[in-house]
Amino acid sequence: MSTHESHTDDIAQAREEYLAKHPFDPHGNAFIGFDSDGLPAGFLTFPNTDDLQVLAAKFGIEFIAVAHNDDEAVEWLANIIKVTENAEVAGIMLAYVLRCIAPIIGQVVKECPGLEAKMRKNSVDCWKKECQL
Repeated sequence: MSTHESHTDDIAQAREEYLAKHPFDPHGNAFIGFDSDGLPAGFLTFPNTDDLQVLAAKFGIEFIAVAHNDDEAVEWLANIIKVTENAEVAGIMLAYVLRCIAPIIGQVVKECPGLEAKMRKNSVDCWKKECQL
């Protein structure tokens, strides 16, 4: 077992225990949808936003703890998709995750001498660089 696996197993177990006690329903709220003629056309579903925000905070802290390379980030994202059950809710969850971890990352950057200036320079350089696909 790799160090990464041993460090993420305890997090995965804690996540599963939490979700067993507090099931997340990505379809908890239903809103009637209408077609272009104004006729009912089914339902749009959306989770409880309070539940979504709580989970986003938890996933945000998990991201900081475990997603240190591409494979780990992909694994972390797969866990979000598994919990949210669809890409739309996963996307909304990711927006909440970023809001939750921004102050933490900002504080870490500010406390590391020279890192904020380096990150600002990297950001400017990145935006100035032409990329070809």
